Amino acid sequence: MLIYKVFSKSDFDSFVAGNETNGSSDDLKDGFIHFSTREQLFDTIRKHFSKYNLVFVLAFQESQLMQKLKWELSRNLELFPHYYGNLRYSQSLYAIQLII
Repeated sequence: MLIYKVFSKSDFDSFVAGNETNGSSDDLKDGFIHFSTREQLFDTIRKHFSKYNLVFVLAFQESQLMQKLKWELSRNLELFPHYYGNLRYSQSLYAIQLII
C-alpha cells in the first residue's frame, strides 16, 4: 500500500537538498512524521496546507517503512500512519507538485 507525505515548498526543498528529514515543525512538535492514506490525503491538504499555493505530495511504500511506522488514532477517530524516525528522500517512490 502507498502512503503519502505532504510538504510545503520550503520543507520539500530542504528535504531534497539534505536527502533526509525529521519532518516539518508540526511533525517535530508531535514527535513523528505525519503520513496519510490516499483516502485521507484530500482532507489533510485542506486542513493543514490550505495556506499554501503549492504543495508537494510524496508517495512511499508502507512496507519499506514498517520498522518505524505505527498506525494510530487521529482526527475523526481514523487510523493514520505515523513515522518515528528520519525519513530519506531516496525512500520516496515519486513526488507530485500540486497547485492549490
